[in-house]
Amino acid sequence: MSQFDEFRKFLRRDVPLAMHTRLQLGGPAEFFAEPTSETELLDILKQSRNESVPVRAIGSGTSILPGNEGVSGVVLSLAAPVFCGITVEGNCVTAGAGEKLGRVVTQSVAQGLSGIENLVGIPGTVGGALRGNVGTNSGDLGQWVESVKVVDFNANVFELSRNEVTFGYRTSSLDDVIILSATLVLRQDDVTELAKRLQKIWIVRKTQQPTGERVSGYMFKNPQTGSAARELIERAGRGDAWFGLDVHDPEPIPVTSPLRSMPNVFLSPHIAGVTEEAQPRFFAWMVDELNRWQAGAEPRAVLTDRTLAGRGLT
Repeated sequence: MSQFDEFRKFLRRDVPLAMHTRLQLGGPAEFFAEPTSETELLDILKQSRNESVPVRAIGSGTSILPGNEGVSGVVLSLAAPVFCGITVEGNCVTAGAGEKLGRVVTQSVAQGLSGIENLVGIPGTVGGALRGNVGTNSGDLGQWVESVKVVDFNANVFELSRNEVTFGYRTSSLDDVIILSATLVLRQDDVTELAKRLQKIWIVRKTQQPTGERVSGYMFKNPQTGSAARELIERAGRGDAWFGLDVHDPEPIPVTSPLRSMPNVFLSPHIAGVTEEAQPRFFAWMVDELNRWQAGAEPRAVLTDRTLAGRGLT
């Protein structure tokens, strides 16, 4: 009998994570839990602690690349209504970790609250957005945080004030907890003017990068020093409509469709033309380059115009 049999109501075994990631990549989670209440969440955390089973949380899977070999332990999804929802009191907006970031942006604008409208069009959940401190050149989410409600892996629920959380470039100090909700303090603004500004930002963003359920933008963080990720990708690539991957294999990954010139924007390999047999090789290459580039290394000249459709490993 499994140590998690009592949680069969909201826990399943061997769930493919490709069903829960934007790039549709990833092997099975040993246990995939979707608690429908805070009590269920705390119970699964306590059982995992007692059994020394690792626990990981997943949002909407927009910026993760699970390995094809799968993930051991419990993967938590906080998509149930109790972990979502948005409340507005004055200029304070509280949102559940499972809520879509886009809904928080539009609801805030509808209430005449400005500050996060520059995040429109960025996919993902509030929890994932906080953990990775998403942002643009105009600012990031962390700068508006008043407090964050979290639970640790010992099932202790507590609140962190802004002074207790550190936010940096695409990072935060929230790696060792599971985010439950967050409260933002925004600025009062004219609703009409704010709506116009939001629409303008959205139109510009749509013209600058492809959108869709199987697109994941800005997978490479900029190195702390030296060239930006976009510049590294451009130097490694071809420069126009075709961009590809060549891992010096006698059977190259096939191309099926051209994409626009979009450095640092990824499309699912299923769209880009990577066959199922070639996906493990594609994944391994991606992880290797992610590690190299995020450490500030110059990209290797392995990108050609013959093997993978898309620009910037799109």
